[in-house]
Amino acid sequence: MEIDLESENRAELARMEREATDSSHRTRIKSKIAKSDERIQSLAVLMLHYCAGLQNCLDTQELMKQDGQEVEQIANGLDQEVQQGEIPQDGIPKIVTEEPSIDDSDSSEDEPIYMKTDKDAEEMNGKTDLVS
Repeated sequence: MEIDLESENRAELARMEREATDSSHRTRIKSKIAKSDERIQSLAVLMLHYCAGLQNCLDTQELMKQDGQEVEQIANGLDQEVQQGEIPQDGIPKIVTEEPSIDDSDSSEDEPIYMKTDKDAEEMNGKTDLVS
């Protein structure tokens, strides 16, 4: 808006310069035209800064929106894993130990086996002992 007003002012000064007959008057008008040109250029640079700032805000807003969607997707994925029994609801895996078998002669100690869910422990078919 101000750029348009200043451009109109400059056009008026240019018209006055063409009509001026006195050289001192013409010199003053040229000086005003030069100042008007500087003002137009300054307003244009200011407008570019405003546009760059606006674009930065829009880009930042878009990134925040994308980050929010990614966090939501991760949370939904974890909720699905809990619902499917892949992760215990309390978030703590069950510790299951193997009972020594007669066939297993090289194993001298019981080593803990970490299972994700009770479902995994059930698949061991009685070979395990659940410890809470």
